[in-house]
Amino acid sequence: MKTITLLTLTFCLACLTIQAQDKKALDSLMRVYNTAKHDTTKVLALAYIAFEYNSSKPDTCISIAEKVLQMSEKIGFEKGKALAYNSMGSVYYVKKELSEALTYYQKSLIVFEKIQANKGIANCIYIIGNIYFYQKNYPLALESYQKGLSIYEKIGNKQGAITCLQGIIYICYQQNKYALVLEAQLKELKLIEELGDKNKLSSALLQIGSTYNVQGNYPIALEYYLKARKVAKEAGDNLASTHTLAAIGNIYYTQGELELSLENYQEYMKLLKEGKNKEDMPYCLNAIGCIYLDQDKQTLALEYFEETIKVAEELGDKKMVAYSLNNIAKLHKKQNNYVLAYEVYQKSLKISEEFKDRYGMAYSWNGLAEVAQKQKDYTKSIEYAQKSLQIANEMKTPLDIGRVSNTLYESYKLNGDYAKALEYHELYKMTSDSLFNSDKAKKIANMETKAEIEILNKNKELDQKKKEALEK
Repeated sequence: MKTITLLTLTFCLACLTIQAQDKKALDSLMRVYNTAKHDTTKVLALAYIAFEYNSSKPDTCISIAEKVLQMSEKIGFEKGKALAYNSMGSVYYVKKELSEALTYYQKSLIVFEKIQANKGIANCIYIIGNIYFYQKNYPLALESYQKGLSIYEKIGNKQGAITCLQGIIYICYQQNKYALVLEAQLKELKLIEELGDKNKLSSALLQIGSTYNVQGNYPIALEYYLKARKVAKEAGDNLASTHTLAAIGNIYYTQGELELSLENYQEYMKLLKEGKNKEDMPYCLNAIGCIYLDQDKQTLALEYFEETIKVAEELGDKKMVAYSLNNIAKLHKKQNNYVLAYEVYQKSLKISEEFKDRYGMAYSWNGLAEVAQKQKDYTKSIEYAQKSLQIANEMKTPLDIGRVSNTLYESYKLNGDYAKALEYHELYKMTSDSLFNSDKAKKIANMETKAEIEILNKNKELDQKKKEALEK
C-alpha cells in the first residue's frame, strides 16, 4: 500500500510540473493526503500542495508550509522540514524579496545536506545562485552555479546541469571571460545532444558561434552558425532558422564577403516580413544599410539607416537608434562632411552612454577620433581613440581593438610620434592577424606590415638623430 501511495504522489508531481495549478493534480494530492496511512506520505503531499500555491496564493502557501514544518518536527521527518523551508523561500523568491528568500533556502539547504539528498541540495544551491545573481553578487552566484553543476553531474541530472551551465555562461560573458564561456557552452552542447533536444541544440550551436565571433574566430563561428541553421531547419524551428541567417550574414560581412552577406540578410528580411516579427527588423535594416555603405551605394545606405531609426524608435529600441546614427555619421565622414559627422557621433554616444552599451560607446569614440584625425586635430583624435581602446580592452573584442589601434597608429604617425605609432601598429597587426582566415590574406598583411614597420623605424631613427644633433 505504501508503494502505491508514493507512486501516486510521484505521478501527481509530474502533472504539476506540466501544468501549474492543475485542479485534477491538486485533487489527487489532496486524496493522497486524506487517505495516506503513513505520516511521511501525508507530509510530502501537503508539502507539494504548498509549493503549488507559491505564486498564485502566497499566503496560503506560507500557511500550509508552516503546517508541514510543524508536522515534520513532530515526527522527526527531516525531508518534510526541508520542503517546508523550500516552499517558504519560493514565495519570497517569486515576490522578489530576496533577503527573506535566501534565508529560507539556506535553511532548506542545511536540512537537505543533513539527510544527504543530493537533488534537493543541488536545487537549493541553484536557486541561491539565482538570488545572488539578482543581488548582483556575481562571485557568489558563480560559485553557487559551479557547486550546483558538480552535484547535478554527480547524480546524472542533465537538465539541472544545463540550467547551472546557463548561469555560468551568462556571468562569465558579462565579465568577458570568453574561454570560460566557451568551456561551459561546449559542456551544455554535449548534454543537449545527449538529451536529443533539437530545438535547444540549434540555440546552443548559435550561442557557441557567437562566442567564437566575439573572439574574432570567424571561420569556426561560421561553421557553428551553419550547423545551427541545418539543425533548426530539420527541427522546423523557423525562429531559430531566421536568427542563424542574421549570424551568417554578419560573418560574411566581417570577412568582406558583401554579396554573400547581402543574400543572407535579404532572406532574413523576407522571413521577418512573412512572420511579422518587427522586433528584429531594425537590426536587419541596419545591416543591409552597412553593406550598401561599404559598396559605396550611399543613397541606398542612408535610406536603410533612416528606416532603421524610424522602426527602432517605434519599438523603443534605443540601442539600434544609436547604432544606426553611428553609421549615418560614418556616411557623413565618408562624404568629408566632418562637422555633421562629429555631431551625429556625439548624439549616438550620448544614447549608448545612457544605456551603458559598451559596443556603441567604443564605436562612437573611435568615430570621433577618426573625425578629429581628418580635421588634423591629432591630440583630440588620440584622446578619443584612447577612450575607445579602454572600452574595447575591457570587452576583449579583437575587432574593436583592431579598429581603434589602427586609428591610434595613424594619429600618432601623423603627429610625428613614430615610437607610439609603431607600438599601435604592432597591436593592430597582432589583432588583425587573428581575424584573417586565409593564408593569402596573412601573407599580404605581413608584407604590408613589414613595409610600414621599416618606414616607422626609419622615421624613428631620423627623429633620434635630429634630437642628438640639437643636444650637441
